[in-house]
Amino acid sequence: MSTRRLLTIKDLCMLVGISRRTIYRIRASGQLPAPIQIGGRVRWRPEDIERWLQTRDVILQWSTTAKGTCR
Repeated sequence: MSTRRLLTIKDLCMLVGISRRTIYRIRASGQLPAPIQIGGRVRWRPEDIERWLQTRDVILQWSTTAKGTCR
């Protein structure tokens, strides 16, 4: 079992460099690794995101001008 903490949506958008809205769109399209639901909150395993980043074109043509705003 990994001792690394799970990633929040804010962590994810900062890591990938795209907006929260874009992450929601990518998730809705099924292109993002499945998150873990914990008490109604959504989290991602760091290793799943690392694998996804290595195997995908991260930008995915969703937004070439994303400012990476995460609130």
